[in-house]
Amino acid sequence: MSTERVIAPGSSGGYALPPSVALAAQLRGEIADEGVPVALEAALTGLRGVPLIALARNSAAPRLRLFDDRMDVRVLRRRTRAYTDIEQVELIALRRKTAGSPRRAVLEFRWRGGMTTFVACIANPGCGRIVLAFLDRRGVPLGPAARARLDTAPEPAARVATPGGAVKSGAVDSGAVDSPVALHPGP
Repeated sequence: MSTERVIAPGSSGGYALPPSVALAAQLRGEIADEGVPVALEAALTGLRGVPLIALARNSAAPRLRLFDDRMDVRVLRRRTRAYTDIEQVELIALRRKTAGSPRRAVLEFRWRGGMTTFVACIANPGCGRIVLAFLDRRGVPLGPAARARLDTAPEPAARVATPGGAVKSGAVDSGAVDSPVALHPGP
């Protein structure tokens, strides 16, 4: 599981930050031109209305990168889709890879007027909830299971260094991360 390191502006120290909190901090404000990557275990292309059958699968280099007005996805080749092209996003499952392993969020993106779907197996279930919240703020319709997950899931707690060097604690979605922070890859 990857972690990010939060560095307070003007300092050289930092501490490990859980992936869901790092993703939430990146998606709270204005998104940079390069977008915000979401860590995936795999990406699949499926047929609408035919569950459990994938036309293509990519677990070597899957891609889901979020921007202000669009997203980049890759199963076999990279595609850019506007959020307005999404008919609905549904939470297919919160599944475990093996007994005792952490659960993974599996999101299905259905395209308007398309026969195929994009399925993202997100490595961290907390990140799945944050992606759903981000898409909801962009006006993307959520399916019943995705809406239920968004409405009932607890908010991730955060400890974030502020520009003055103080550490704030609290829930990410309640505004505890209200100052700019620099996110850098952990060791």
